[in-house]
Amino acid sequence: MKKITLISLLSLGLLAAAPAQAQWYAGAGIGATDARLEEGAQSASQLAARGFTGAVSSRDKRDTGGRIFGGYRVLPSLAIELGYSDLGKFGLSSRANSGQLGAGELTNEIKITGADLSVVGRWPLNGKLSLLGRAGAFAAESESNAGSAGTIVLLRDNSARYKDRETVATFGLGAEYRLAPKMSLRGEWSRYEKIKTFDVIGAQQETSVNLYTVGVTIDF
Repeated sequence: MKKITLISLLSLGLLAAAPAQAQWYAGAGIGATDARLEEGAQSASQLAARGFTGAVSSRDKRDTGGRIFGGYRVLPSLAIELGYSDLGKFGLSSRANSGQLGAGELTNEIKITGADLSVVGRWPLNGKLSLLGRAGAFAAESESNAGSAGTIVLLRDNSARYKDRETVATFGLGAEYRLAPKMSLRGEWSRYEKIKTFDVIGAQQETSVNLYTVGVTIDF
């Protein structure tokens, strides 16, 4: 007789419970993103290395972002969720003047998108309001478009594009309020950790992004 392990018993119990408990759902949210950009000092140092002084850097680390998702509730308190996020575009520019060398500017625009697979926990507070917690993996795709103007030239040209794909951690907290039997309002904060990006000369950086969304979830 084959031995039945504890894991096998738990798996059988979960599968037996799933048909009665499970439910498909889908949703979308839109809101604001906030990125951690650390390369301002590095851009200024690149200007200084080329003989420029008085470099001033500015960062645009906020944009509009959004997420669409679909999920499967294995239990009332547990779901598996697949999503796609557009985290927006972020930018940095550094300007400098230096006498006879003239004036110059370095710019870098970073765009991040990707898909995530997460486990979502749900904690009901009352008949309509529930708290949510989410943790999983994010398959990030980042694109950095660097450029130079004036008398500054990058390593090979006045423009350069760098791309990368990698999987990083993502997690979030939120709440859902049931508006109708099959419709809920969801507010959520999501964090995408240490996504690989590139600065104006192609050196690797790590950028973490916060996404704050409000949207609707529909049950099927």
